[in-house]
Amino acid sequence: LSTVLTRSSTSNAARVVGSMMDYVYVPDQPERAIQRVSDPRTKIVSLTVTEKGYCQATDGGLDFQNPLIQHDLKDLSCPSSAIGFITAGLIRRRDANQVPFTVMACDNLPENGIVARRMVLDFAGRYDPSGALKEWVEENVCFPSSMVDRITPQTGPEHRDILAQDFLLLDEWPVVAEEFRQWVIEDKFSCGRPRFEHVGAMFVKDVHSYELMKLRLLNGGHGVLAYLGYLLGYRFVDDAVADVLVSSFLRSYMDEVTPTVKNVRIEIERYKEKIVERFGNRFIKDKIARIAEDGSTKFYNTMRESVMELCDRGLHIHHCSLGLAGWMRYMAAEDEQGDPIELKDPKSGALSKLAKDALSKPNNARCITEFLRNAFGDEFVSIDRIVTEVTLSFYALKKIGSKETLKSGGPLHALLRNRLTGDPQDTLTQLLQFSGV
Repeated sequence: LSTVLTRSSTSNAARVVGSMMDYVYVPDQPERAIQRVSDPRTKIVSLTVTEKGYCQATDGGLDFQNPLIQHDLKDLSCPSSAIGFITAGLIRRRDANQVPFTVMACDNLPENGIVARRMVLDFAGRYDPSGALKEWVEENVCFPSSMVDRITPQTGPEHRDILAQDFLLLDEWPVVAEEFRQWVIEDKFSCGRPRFEHVGAMFVKDVHSYELMKLRLLNGGHGVLAYLGYLLGYRFVDDAVADVLVSSFLRSYMDEVTPTVKNVRIEIERYKEKIVERFGNRFIKDKIARIAEDGSTKFYNTMRESVMELCDRGLHIHHCSLGLAGWMRYMAAEDEQGDPIELKDPKSGALSKLAKDALSKPNNARCITEFLRNAFGDEFVSIDRIVTEVTLSFYALKKIGSKETLKSGGPLHALLRNRLTGDPQDTLTQLLQFSGV
């Protein structure tokens, strides 16, 4: 049994979940686990892992240098990887002339079903050089993608106390979640499926449009809010959203990227309103530091394509640029009061140095260009407008600070306002020097 503690903006609700009837710990009982998935009564094998769990190489294919994959290619009787385990079960289903199970990815990886399919096919092709196994998987196994959306902050002692005091439940590790939940699933299964739509799931032909909606509006919004909110001195998401400067910027950012969200059966304006409401839930107390982790990975998925598309369509990128500049300012590892920031990012070494240089050196355009190149690639920085607007935004954050930049309605307004109240020639000269003009 486990407990789900749902925390809305007005109340708490606890539900004891008993749907997990049994479990097998694969490292201790690999054969029993393979027997379970090879049993014809098993219709779906769901997959909820991190990006690392897919063992994906940088080129998008399977990482054959991964020790787990190398182990499984030599001995599939006790798989070490999720990919090896799935393949072992599929081999037995094929050899028994049975309909294969469906591999249903349920994690946050974009196009998770497509990725899972490629990893299994790559593994099958290497494991069976004849190509027969790969061909069988290709023709018979379904890998539906899905998009799951529900904020679940880290469990803390206060959550255990709520369960004990308010609900008389003792659970050492309850799952804490917001009230909102959304599950969009590609309707593609090998041997039937449960009627998940009866409990709120949405089945569609193409999940990708819904993934982009979540990535660009919710996840992208989470990111820009986190970095600018942190610079403003906030440490929890709901506290930041309570500041009208932050909530207004968040809504403006979402409005800016909305033209890149298409082909979804959802009322987008209501969805955006709900995001602001969800982020402002004071009972969730989601830490900004958690959201700010791995920005180079997150922004690559949430910001890169949308910013490039907006530029290609001639639409403005003012708020996206300020969000990226806020991230870059955060990556300098020092907040606006001079206190250190603990960075957790796979590219923190290179990006932090470039951000610090941009903050300290007089001519910073090169540092900003290299920062964006390192994070998003050559194609991204080949668009001059992106580099120019991020440079302008970073300069405003450096010279005036996050509060005045947001309060003025954006970096250009902030700089013009500062120019009128300070020495105009001095401000203009510094801006030109900063931009490398």
